[in-house]
Amino acid sequence: MKVLKFLILVLSTSLYTGCLQKDCCDSPAPFPLLKVQSTSGSDLLDPETENSFAHDDISLWTFHENRETDISIDISPNLESDYRIRATGNFLLEYLFSPGSKDYYLELSPDVMDTITMVINANIRREEVLLNGKILRETDDHYYIIVK
Repeated sequence: MKVLKFLILVLSTSLYTGCLQKDCCDSPAPFPLLKVQSTSGSDLLDPETENSFAHDDISLWTFHENRETDISIDISPNLESDYRIRATGNFLLEYLFSPGSKDYYLELSPDVMDTITMVINANIRREEVLLNGKILRETDDHYYIIVK
């Protein structure tokens, strides 16, 4: 079993590195980097923004083998001080080699829940990201904006 996990890790690292070197394709299958902003453009993840979402209330999860599975997240600012949600941990290996669509649930507060669907193509690349059934567009800086 350890050998299989090692092989998967080597293959996924090779695919990711190869893609970066060739600048040829979409990102590999990990969960997308997210920014949450108001309709006026205010960063709703920044604790200093009025009516922002409390980081302690935000969670990300999915169903795996008919069980709710929490996914660790990090909410922190980038170099421009915009806060982003980044999935952390090793769940990537579990889904990397699974073409098709996978639903994730982002709870921003007890009253605000979104469904994020990742569509992975046969080449194990992220083909589309949908928010509540509508396509999200990736920015030039490789993140997705959720407007609330």
